[in-house]
Amino acid sequence: MIQMKRHGYRPVFALPDVQAIISACSCGWHGTVFAKPGTDPDPGFEEWMSNHYGPFLEQGGLRGMVAYDALSRLTDAFDHSQHVHWVSSDRRIIGLSWGWFCIINRTARGILTLCSVNQCRETVPLVRSVFEHSLFLQALIRHGEPAVDAAIREHMRHRNRIIRTGQDIPGFSSMTIEGEQELPDPIPDAAWTQQVIEICRRFGVENRLYLIYRTLCGYTHPTLAAAEDFISAPDDINLGLRLEPDFNLDSDLLFWAAAMLVWAGQSFNTVLSQPIMSNELQLAAKELGVVSIDELPTSSRFGAMDISQDRLNQIMFGSPSVSSTPG
Repeated sequence: MIQMKRHGYRPVFALPDVQAIISACSCGWHGTVFAKPGTDPDPGFEEWMSNHYGPFLEQGGLRGMVAYDALSRLTDAFDHSQHVHWVSSDRRIIGLSWGWFCIINRTARGILTLCSVNQCRETVPLVRSVFEHSLFLQALIRHGEPAVDAAIREHMRHRNRIIRTGQDIPGFSSMTIEGEQELPDPIPDAAWTQQVIEICRRFGVENRLYLIYRTLCGYTHPTLAAAEDFISAPDDINLGLRLEPDFNLDSDLLFWAAAMLVWAGQSFNTVLSQPIMSNELQLAAKELGVVSIDELPTSSRFGAMDISQDRLNQIMFGSPSVSSTPG
């Protein structure tokens, strides 16, 4: 758990009245040795790497960076998917799952955009949405046609509730919405596909995924926990009000968003006659340690990253080789 602020080495030249100059990081950290950008290795870079950037990576920053890279590559691959091929008998399943898969990818792109401007705290509702849509998509594809019927019934139930709620509101009847419709018969064996907790129970991941989901809900809704992020001294007379949140789940949010996107993509590909994004999904799963959701309850490999040094250098510094002037 660590804040995913921007990190990059910035040598700072000494002023006449400064005795101990300084290597610095774009996140605000300052070191205590003389920076010598003309030398290789630059002692300022060496200190930045060993005393700041290295610990940042070890405390969770590395996983966040790899997850950010995975989300970038996956959403780019989705944007460049030109053709989607499926069997005609799966038409209804494809229609619903494609819509949800589009939402997952577009939401993931929003998560990247917010994190790129140091607004990771504000991605919590988006990560929660990715969670829900990914779980619903996987339940739909596993259960098939009855899950589509269950989704239709749930849609009609919500629609009827809106109509009943708004029937006494002036002007509501002029809205372009048809009258209340009779609900189809319940689909008992598919009702679980419409509730996050029931999906988690069916997949055997209630103690893991549902716990994460409830945590996301707590930071999404107007709760005490959400407000406390912006108060540093609740017992003091001035409360320690702050503009920037005390929030250290950035790398976890990125990881779970990437994991859910991987699971959604793998599941969606099972109903396609020609899978999409296969290479990107395989690489993301390998590098982040994303096992199949069926293995999750018992796997000790989940979250264990498997990434080459060249890929690490590429992700961290933008090139396959380590340099004392990272980009």
